[in-house]
Parts: sequence; structure tokens; C-alpha cells
Amino acid sequence: MTVPEDILCRAYELAGDEQDTVLLDLRGIDWGTLTNDLEFYPSDTGGGMQMLVADSEYDLQVLMTDGEAGVPTDAEDFWLALSDGEDELFSMVVRNGVLE
Repeated sequence: MTVPEDILCRAYELAGDEQDTVLLDLRGIDWGTLTNDLEFYPSDTGGGMQMLVADSEYDLQVLMTDGEAGVPTDAEDFWLALSDGEDELFSMVVRNGVLE
């Protein structure tokens, strides 16, 4: 699996119920449906920061960083968010494999 795939799996292990609830309310789908076959690309966020972004077919974006200012390198330290392009609908921070 790729690092983004590892992060999506780890995120679901840590907060799957909350992710499913948000998505069911918004689009009538679950986390697995949203994240199936996402393609992530790097995006410059300004100030030297970068993140990975994936656009879904459900008009939602999944965003992730290493929890600081860069692209994540593992599923132990990351920030992950769900956005509709304007608002952050869900986010989480994981440090040393633990949800903060």
C-alpha cells in the first residue's frame, strides 16, 4: 500500500464511526466508498508548505499532511481532513500513532 492508503486505513481504525457519520449525513456514503480509488497529488499551500490532496467524485476533497508543513511519509504522524472545497468538515491529528 502507498502512504496515503496507509493513512486512510489508520484514520478509519482511529475514527471510523465519526467519519462514517459525517459522510452519511453529507452524501449518504461511508468512508470506504469515499476513499475507494482516490488519487492523491501534492499541492503547495504557500509559505513552503505542501499537502496531499485527492478530489472525490462526491464533490469532497481529502487532504493530508505530515502534521506539520509537509507531505506525510508514514501513518504514524499525520493530519487528515475532509473538505467540501470551502469548509473543513472533519479533521484529525495523529502523533506517534495516537489520535490527539
